[in-house]
Amino acid sequence: MKKRNKKVYTEEFKSEAIKMVLETNDSVPKVAEKLGLKASQLYNWMKSQRLPGEITDMINKYKNDAQEIKQLKRQIARLEQEKEILKKAAAYFAKEAL
Repeated sequence: MKKRNKKVYTEEFKSEAIKMVLETNDSVPKVAEKLGLKASQLYNWMKSQRLPGEITDMINKYKNDAQEIKQLKRQIARLEQEKEILKKAAAYFAKEAL
């Protein structure tokens, strides 16, 4: 069985990755993907370099954002249904007017 070589990242790279998360509005998984990392790896780096409260705040922000996105997607779907209903109603009443 072939062993995988473990990549070793410099402290500077780790710091820059954490800085990207903190300074952008991107989520940890999104930044990790951009850098070719696993989200868990980036979370671990953050845990080792940041205070636990800051990590919790960031995770909660990500969860809140994800929840808001779900809610907005549901709202968009409902509005699209309403739009289709209105289109059909307009077509029906246009036929009746003739």
